[in-house]
Amino acid sequence: MDMEWRQFELAVTQFCRALAPEAKVTHDAVIPDIDTGTPRQRDVWIEASIGNFFPVKILVSCKRYKRRLNIQDIDAFIGELISSGAQKGVIYSLNGFTKTAIEKAQVKGISCCILLKGKPPPIPNLLSLRTFFAREELQIFEENSNSEFEFSDLLEVEVPFEGNVLPAFKIISKYFDHDKNELISKDSNKLPYVLIKITVAENSLGKMVSVGVRNTWIIYMAENGAHLVNGSYSFTESEFRGSMASPAIDTWSDHPGDGWKLSSTDELYAGNFVRFVAEYNSVEPVLSDYIKQNRTTVTDC
Repeated sequence: MDMEWRQFELAVTQFCRALAPEAKVTHDAVIPDIDTGTPRQRDVWIEASIGNFFPVKILVSCKRYKRRLNIQDIDAFIGELISSGAQKGVIYSLNGFTKTAIEKAQVKGISCCILLKGKPPPIPNLLSLRTFFAREELQIFEENSNSEFEFSDLLEVEVPFEGNVLPAFKIISKYFDHDKNELISKDSNKLPYVLIKITVAENSLGKMVSVGVRNTWIIYMAENGAHLVNGSYSFTESEFRGSMASPAIDTWSDHPGDGWKLSSTDELYAGNFVRFVAEYNSVEPVLSDYIKQNRTTVTDC
């Protein structure tokens, strides 16, 4: 037997054992033909029981062809299934099945499956799991300063707050974090958009000067081909068993890395999805760092 073909059979066998550890799964079994009694080779033979009482036998055929299996291949397997005496037939194809092959198999109760081992799913329209990565970004802003004040100084202006006097950046942080937590508690499925600003001074034109912070979200979606799948998919039952992993996320760079593309917020909430979020635990360190990096001389505003 060709080594690659044998490895394919062994991979299917191992998956069947993992799927049903209580069953007896035999690779390259020799089972007598029910009509002639002649020993016949079977790729994978499964003996199990339903409710530990009713015995059931399953014939699994492994086809490592370079092409998709067609309806003639299904017909040939039907004969093999009948001669084996198994109650259930399963075909694993390396490269899938034609539409008519799947239709014939469904009528005959045969499961048409492919084995996926650490590679992108070839059937994204059937096996789709949309994965999103949302990275929070903060924008610090000022209004009506007319360049009369240094921005970092404005953030340090002391402002009355709940019976105390605190630097403006600490008050902004408290309001921002409170509003963000409130929005999350009301709808945990939505990304919270928050804008906070407070008045800290008056400019030479008599207009009030405000400083504040707002957030936005940069959203990426994992491309279908970037998901790595390990498991088995049945075309006839439209069912997947196994695991799927999204591409790695680079949290140190502006872009999450290969396999991700920019998305929109509308897509984020449509249908089933998995979401990863990189957000600020508190705004205060961001504002404090800004002040340190841009510190001048604090003025009395």
